[in-house]
This record gives sequence, C-alpha cells and structure tokens, in this order.
Amino acid sequence: MRSVTLVAVAAVSMLLPVGSAAKAKATTSPPPTASLTTAPVAPRTSDAVTVTAADAPPVGDYTWGPDRTPLSGDLVRFTATGVDDPNDGAAAVSIAWDLDDDGTFETTGPAAETRFRSPGPHTVALQLVDPAGQSTVIRHTVTVANRAPVAAFDVAPAAPAPGQDITLTSRASDPDGGTMQLQQDWDLNGDGQFDDATGPVVHLSFAEGQHVVRLRVTDGDGGVAIAESTLVVAAPAQGAAASAANASSSALEPAQLGLLPMMPFPVVRLRGQVTRQGVVVDLLSVTAPAGSQIRLRCMGPGCPSAGRVVSLRSLRSLHHALRPGVILEVRVARPGSIGKLVRFTIGRGRPPVRFDGCVNGAGAPMECS
Repeated sequence: MRSVTLVAVAAVSMLLPVGSAAKAKATTSPPPTASLTTAPVAPRTSDAVTVTAADAPPVGDYTWGPDRTPLSGDLVRFTATGVDDPNDGAAAVSIAWDLDDDGTFETTGPAAETRFRSPGPHTVALQLVDPAGQSTVIRHTVTVANRAPVAAFDVAPAAPAPGQDITLTSRASDPDGGTMQLQQDWDLNGDGQFDDATGPVVHLSFAEGQHVVRLRVTDGDGGVAIAESTLVVAAPAQGAAASAANASSSALEPAQLGLLPMMPFPVVRLRGQVTRQGVVVDLLSVTAPAGSQIRLRCMGPGCPSAGRVVSLRSLRSLHHALRPGVILEVRVARPGSIGKLVRFTIGRGRPPVRFDGCVNGAGAPMECS
C-alpha cells in the first residue's frame, strides 16, 4: 500500500496605513492556494510463501486364479493389477506378498503362487511401496474348498476260499491332512447300506461266489469317497487244498490251532489333530464283543507309568497330548479267539504310523491267519 501526504498552505494579510485619515482601503493578498504532494514510498519486498505437496501413496490391486473356487492343494496364482504411483510411476513401485497371513511379506514381484493345504478362508496381502517410503497394503480373503478324501482298500488273501477269513484293510487318506479325522464305514453284503462294519480293518468270510464289498470314507469337512471291489470266492482244486492245509498247519503253533477271529472283530479308532509337538488326541475308542479284555499300553516320553498298562483315565490326565516318539499299543483279547493288536507310533508334524496285527486268547502277539 502506498502512503500519500496532503499539505495545504494559506496566507492572508490586512494592511492599514498608520495615521492616515483617508478612507481605509483594504488590500487582499492573492487567494489561498492548496498543493497536493506525494511523498515517495520505499519499495517493499514481497513475502515468500513455500508450499510443500505431500507424496501420494501408490495404488493397485490383485487377482487370483484358477477362475473356479480352488480346492485344498491346488496351485493358486496371484497377479498384481493396476499398480501405479502418481509421483514416480508404476516402474518405481516395489511389490511384495504375504501369502500365509503371518505379517511377513516373504515373496516379491508382480506375481506369486502358493498352495493352501487346508480348506476354509485364507487372507493374502499385497504391499506396494514407492521410492519415498509411502506404502499401500491390499488384503483379500481367498476361500478354499474341501478336497474329497481318497478311498481304497486291500483284500487278503486275494483269492479266498469259501469260509476262509478275509481281511479288508483300508488305505484311505485325506489330502487336506486330516487322515485321523476320517470316518470309515463298510458295506459287506452289497446292499448299498454302509452299516456292516466301521474302522480301517475288518474281517469276514464268504460262501462260494462273487461278493461286492464297498468302503465309504468321510472326512471332517463332509467330503465323501467310495471304493468298491468284487471278491471272487472259489473252492481250490483238491490237490491245492490239501497242500494249503498242510502248509497252514505247519506254520501255526499248536496252541493256535482251531482259533477263530473274534466276531465282530474289534475296531480301534484314534482321532486327533497333528501338530508340530506331536498329536492332540480327540478320541480313542475300542469296539469289541462282550467278554473281551482291552489293554492299553503307553511307551515313551510323557507316558504315565511308561511301558506299563495304563487306563484311559490316566491317559486323559496328559490332556490327550502324545509327543513324538510315543508308542500307544492296544490289545483286545478273548480266550479261545484271535484278537486285535494295534500300535500307533507318534511322529512330528505327520499322522501317527499305524500297525495292525493279531493276538491270541492270552493277548500275546501272533500272526493273523
């Protein structure tokens, strides 16, 4: 703003001659004058204003495939899309992925892939970082569907004779890692109803002819698979039958001759969750006919009375935790019959290794005939 100075100057004088008798005469000085002057104003330096623009964070998103809902175990590929930075451009943006939702961005690059071993929701995060350190994190939930279990079983002997004891041994598994949660049901008379037996091993015999047997496997998430086999039961030739009888008799101890399997044959089930520390047991059950003697033996670190016969109650005092190296043995015996022997060997990060065998009427191990 300029400053202006206004100066007004006025002079008036009245002259009267001294001692003069003459008529007074007035003289008037020139009329007042006004003058306008402008005082010089020193130039003013303008104020300097500095405006700093904030660095905008990068933007982007990602997609994943296959287009259908992935199953557990499927390879899922993630691709970053629309990546850009308003200040530095897309090429300057660093891209990283957190594929297991642990807070660590362990994989870098515009694409990444992984396999989800279990069904359910899984969170995947994409991190975008520009040269100024501004970051953006995008998260989406990927829903993984349950993969059905695998149903399969072995038959021994492969060519049974009429009335001969036949062992059906399940080889079922769950690709999701929940093999211990599998429910196994058998249709042994071909009527389509899976109500004849349960568990991984069953014993039965048939008359001469063809017989259809089926195994239905159900996992913990409701997935179902069915395996089927047709057994051909035929009487061997006379000479072959005599040779087989002689061989069988010579292989058996005298105390074992005449023993028949317990009917129904015992079923032992162990269900739980595999952890890095071993196995957390949810269920240990034994189904056996009346008059059976059931012995449970726990051997290894952390067992109550290690190596001795223990009760289910004392086993529960361990909070159902079985550590790697533990061997859990179940013997089901009944005088005059062939009984059941099952051993579970606990490992680290994997399902227990199961062994199925037989015991005599006193509970001593024997070959399954």
